[in-house]
Amino acid sequence: MKLKEYQKSLVEKAINIIHTHSMVYLAMETRTGKTPVSIMAASYIANEIGNPSILFSTKKSAMKSIDKTFRELQSDIPELEHISLQIVSMDSMHKVDWQPHRVLIIDEAHGIGAYPKPSKRAISLAGLSRDCIVIYLSATPTPESYSQIYHQLWAARSKSGLICGYKNFYAWARDYVVVKERRIAAGRVIKDYSGAKEKMIMPYLDELTVSITQKDAGFKQTEPQEIIWDIEMPQEVKDLLEALKKHRVTVYNGHEILAATAATLLSKVMQICSGTVIPEGHDKGIVISTYKARALNLLLAMHKRIAVYYVYKAEREMLISVFGDLIIEDATEFDAGLGKIFISQFVSGREGLNLRSTNCIVFFNIQHSYLSYAQTINRPQNINRTDPYKIVFLASKGGIEKKILKCVKGKRDYTLRYFKKDLGSIAADMSCKDFP
Repeated sequence: MKLKEYQKSLVEKAINIIHTHSMVYLAMETRTGKTPVSIMAASYIANEIGNPSILFSTKKSAMKSIDKTFRELQSDIPELEHISLQIVSMDSMHKVDWQPHRVLIIDEAHGIGAYPKPSKRAISLAGLSRDCIVIYLSATPTPESYSQIYHQLWAARSKSGLICGYKNFYAWARDYVVVKERRIAAGRVIKDYSGAKEKMIMPYLDELTVSITQKDAGFKQTEPQEIIWDIEMPQEVKDLLEALKKHRVTVYNGHEILAATAATLLSKVMQICSGTVIPEGHDKGIVISTYKARALNLLLAMHKRIAVYYVYKAEREMLISVFGDLIIEDATEFDAGLGKIFISQFVSGREGLNLRSTNCIVFFNIQHSYLSYAQTINRPQNINRTDPYKIVFLASKGGIEKKILKCVKGKRDYTLRYFKKDLGSIAADMSCKDFP
């Protein structure tokens, strides 16, 4: 593998920032090559400091793809021959023997941006990153709020002027966040720290950041075609949904379905609309109807190979039971031509996966996170791709999927506030569209 010219330029910029700040943030749009750029920059720095051992923290689902990229780079670039790259899943960082490593790459770094308190991953990294050079990777460094940047920098023990001198997030927030009070359930009032002052924060981030868009990188393909496919909800699914909405408790085939809170009701409604539900006292969901899964046969006939994202584990089991050997769950193997249907849960598969070999991505259900939507729709993108691809959203007529989709397409998470507003209007009044 050889770097493209724009990637070489980004490596050079990253190295210069590292020389100044001992860290860099590669805020590169999806599919522009964050992984090879980060490995090359890390390798040059590792050679400079005389320590060839690099640690790459990522999601388990992305480990195989990153290793493949590294091996391809090693085979073509002599400077990488003696470089050692240890790839570790985010959940296994506590097992790492840290002593050999001086360069740390943190993939999908926005995931450590929880606030006001640090996440477990941020705490783990903070305990390991002392005296390290850190390379952050994310297409969306602050997807929900600029407040998410504090613990990302804190985890790397950053000396950036943005957080230096502040004991914790709360002290930092007094200068960089417009703190508001927000009422929640039972009249409780909590502090909302999401209102970070972008204009104050951006000058510091600009000094630490290397960024590029797909357009600037020279991507040729058109925008994906997004299609909402309305599917008729079977009567038994419709009856179960209506009973639960009305009474908050119902019975299906001897199983009690309970939704005692608004959060539980939202979850149950999402499950039922796609044909599954987790009964009271059960850890696993049961299948009510395979109507959505069967609808995929048309897409498979049209596109030959499709990638399907699901929300709940029971949806995975349903898909496997319907399609059997056609299913594959390894993105690297799917990209190599194996399997007809790639399936992945949103949380594990929205980041770090290469799905360039498909021209159709299917949202089997709609995850209520804007981040899941934004990162998933770009998985098939590739600089050499000229043919458009489709994003198909499966929406049950009378279900909640369209409500959630409207919200996330507007760059907002679908919260309980939206759900309570929409609950009364979720009805079978959506006109069925002919599938193109």
